Amino acid sequence: MDEDLWSAVDAIPDEEWVALRRTLRGRLVDYVRRQSRQFSTDALTIGFARRFAQYKRGNLLFRDPDRFRALLERYPVQLVFAGKAHPRDGVGQGIIADVIRQSERLGLRDRVVLLQDYDMALGRLITSGADVWLNNPRRPHEASGTSGQKVVLNGGLNLSVLDGWWPEGFDGTNGWAIGAGEEWADEAAQDAHDAEALYRLLEDEVLPEWMDRPDGVPRRWIARIRRSVRTCAPKFSSHRMVHDYAEQFYALAVGSRSAAAEALGFGFQRRCALGQLLRAQERGAVRCAGPDAAVALAPVEPQPEDTAPQAVLASGDPRCAPASRRQRAEVRGSRSSGSNTAYSRTPSCS
Repeated sequence: MDEDLWSAVDAIPDEEWVALRRTLRGRLVDYVRRQSRQFSTDALTIGFARRFAQYKRGNLLFRDPDRFRALLERYPVQLVFAGKAHPRDGVGQGIIADVIRQSERLGLRDRVVLLQDYDMALGRLITSGADVWLNNPRRPHEASGTSGQKVVLNGGLNLSVLDGWWPEGFDGTNGWAIGAGEEWADEAAQDAHDAEALYRLLEDEVLPEWMDRPDGVPRRWIARIRRSVRTCAPKFSSHRMVHDYAEQFYALAVGSRSAAAEALGFGFQRRCALGQLLRAQERGAVRCAGPDAAVALAPVEPQPEDTAPQAVLASGDPRCAPASRRQRAEVRGSRSSGSNTAYSRTPSCS
């Protein structure tokens, strides 16, 4: 993505960032209030919404309950949890129960909530409404962490263990890192270390910066938001994901066939399709009827997956036109009937 485009965030006035965050946070707070909780539209809102697996440590903040409660008593901060555990994951279910039990025991009903019925709509509400996105898995188990990437686009900041995407995304000024990327053989020691690092970050950096408003505007906080958007948004997107998979994995799967595809003038997408066709031809499952045919497949001792075209290859053939609904139905009919009869058609160029 164009980094120059995202540099335009520097021109957005601080006051507009404040208004945006208040609006998005307000939507989340309104939803929480409908759960009979007295959340504030002005308090720093920390979000944690994901699958409650053991390694994600959803209850890490409760490791020192007294220290956690003192933090919430000293600063205007509130936490929104959401997520589900696998039906057979008793440990994950126990973590959910622990979050609920400890927040009730500590008298934090109006400062901590675990929202039920977590789904994509609720996930969107939390990733947009959270000022800080908490991600504290045990390294190195985090696969990616795409929810944190979504938070960036809404002006939220990441507070995360250096795992998944965050080691590449974090630059020291665009969020916060829990720990220094350590990996531990002793899980209990790792949990104690990371909890201490998390408490220290909240006490010494995150919350003081949120409260630093000499003229009523958290200017250092807004500067960090700008830096987050400018450095992360251009790097992390679905376009980047598809590109990385294609270049680092799918191209390798095609292997030696890539040279043949390039010689025929096909791009990467058709290179992959050619690889599939050549593999089928090597098995003797199909044969090509000649260079003039857009596609003509004749099954030989067919397998179920071999009885319908899986790819269309054409290079400048004027006969290549979108297939009609009838033609597509004929192809489906040939596959479902298990017919051994060869067929050909003018396919769509896609």
